Amino acid sequence: MVYEDYDALSQSPESPLWVLLDETQRRFLLTTDAWTGLYEGKVIACGGIIRMWPGLAEAWIAVTPLAREHVVFLYRHVLAFLDLVTETYKLRRIEAKLCASFILARKFAHRLGFTHDALLKRYGPNGEDYMLVSKVI
Repeated sequence: MVYEDYDALSQSPESPLWVLLDETQRRFLLTTDAWTGLYEGKVIACGGIIRMWPGLAEAWIAVTPLAREHVVFLYRHVLAFLDLVTETYKLRRIEAKLCASFILARKFAHRLGFTHDALLKRYGPNGEDYMLVSKVI
């Protein structure tokens, strides 16, 4: 897996697409890093961080059904990505929100070093409970 900065628009304000973005969209591009996990040419997951302010980022991940077959591979690369952005941006804290009933996500986050901070009652789009987890560096 290769980690690259995919905010090409933010690197080129002269780009014709840059002028179509409002200030909020531009700021989002400047504070976001993302990756795509490929295994033998197939997407198994994508994820990233949004830098909220200096020292704090919110992490996210979306997985495909193939991720269950390659958990160790995925774990190693997510951990490497988190280590990379932690060092690059001097992060003190990374947090994430995950569906409380999604046991595999809870175990995965715990294995990555995240701990439970809070239960977010009826937070989800259908009223599901979510958890706030964090990794404090």
